[in-house]
Amino acid sequence: GAAWASVDVTSVASIDARVDPTADQGRLATTLKHSMPLGGNYSVTLQNSSGVTNSMGAPAASATPGVPMMTLPQATNTGAMQTWDDQPSVKFDVLSTGTSLSAGLARTSTDPVVHNRIGAEQKLYGPLHLNTVVTDVGTPAENKSVSATIKFGW
Repeated sequence: GAAWASVDVTSVASIDARVDPTADQGRLATTLKHSMPLGGNYSVTLQNSSGVTNSMGAPAASATPGVPMMTLPQATNTGAMQTWDDQPSVKFDVLSTGTSLSAGLARTSTDPVVHNRIGAEQKLYGPLHLNTVVTDVGTPAENKSVSATIKFGW
């Protein structure tokens, strides 16, 4: 199994850590955000999430029963690999209707393409929200999704 921890400073920042020994992987991420009211019915939130993932390398090859050890392919242990990701975004909230519109980018050190995304969230009833996101708008790799979430706070 994996273990994770998150420390949240309400409406300002969060720090997340995750360790997954089965995948030989660990992750440390931060999110910084700042909300600004625009009158009584609107607000804008600027947010940036960044993270670093460490992979410890490929596991050693195991022997298959009945196959001599000298015929097994040699495992290549590339050693530790580190990747980073960054996701700046802006969100516009219409407080009276429970509607949010967002736009952002997603960058990683393993992908030379910067991916753009736009989205909308609508509060339907109580804790039930409907989310839509379009990633890589206007490209052949465009990806669309619609999901429902339930948000509880305690």
